[in-house]
Amino acid sequence: MTTTGRRLFVMAMPLALLIGAGTARAEHDEVWNGAWSGMLGKTSAISVVIAKNKVVHYVFMGAPMPVQYSKFDAGKVLFGDRDHYLVTLAKTGAMTASALYHGRDGDASAALVKQ
Repeated sequence: MTTTGRRLFVMAMPLALLIGAGTARAEHDEVWNGAWSGMLGKTSAISVVIAKNKVVHYVFMGAPMPVQYSKFDAGKVLFGDRDHYLVTLAKTGAMTASALYHGRDGDASAALVKQ
């Protein structure tokens, strides 16, 4: 390999890794997009709608709840309203996830299915 060829290789490798990592991240985040539903604490129906890597709708016991923030981090989704609740979603399968709810009334868990 010539000196010029080595230089091009050294410059191109980091760029290729960055582009590949960005594509993999985008594909990974897209698996969350859609509607998820289940039972929280075995008695309270919940549904979560995620679009474009943002929680856009959260319903608890038939009532829409405010969502002030949502964050995607290491294969998990965290969302809530800062003052009342925090929900953490974690993938358990291709179409399933677990939900952990923490709020003023305590903690609960749920198994969610992607619709």
